[in-house]
Amino acid sequence: MTLALLLIVPAAHAATGMSLTPDPTLILIQLVPFLATLAMLNALLFKPMLAYLEDRHQATVGAKEQAASLVQSAERAAQEVENRLNTARGELAEVRATRRKAALADRDERIALARKENDKRLHDAVEVISGEAELASQELERLSRMIANDAASKVLGRTISA
Repeated sequence: MTLALLLIVPAAHAATGMSLTPDPTLILIQLVPFLATLAMLNALLFKPMLAYLEDRHQATVGAKEQAASLVQSAERAAQEVENRLNTARGELAEVRATRRKAALADRDERIALARKENDKRLHDAVEVISGEAELASQELERLSRMIANDAASKVLGRTISA
């Protein structure tokens, strides 16, 4: 279509004396510096800029991926620590329960032993007191007979023999 326009337009403007047909030599002369400038800009500006932008993108994405990886690692480590703590807490509770049970058994054993010793002491004390009470009773009876004999002797005015 462009070629058709190039052929039609010059014929239409030929009558006015103005030529709109591009000169191929002039186009080639202008195209060479344009392509050379484009090649230099590509080599000196576009490729380094695109490489820099790509590196920056990779660094940004890489840093984000590395940060996400570090966050996941930290979460895994925190979860592992939490699991270890829970395990340790469970073991501690078991040890505490075992020791408490042993301490309670020891306490019950000591209490039973102390009660047994106290019961024996109480029984011994009751026997001693009973013996002393019997002796006191016998002594009291002997003294009361003596007093009764003395009182009767004084009342009757004579000695009474038991």
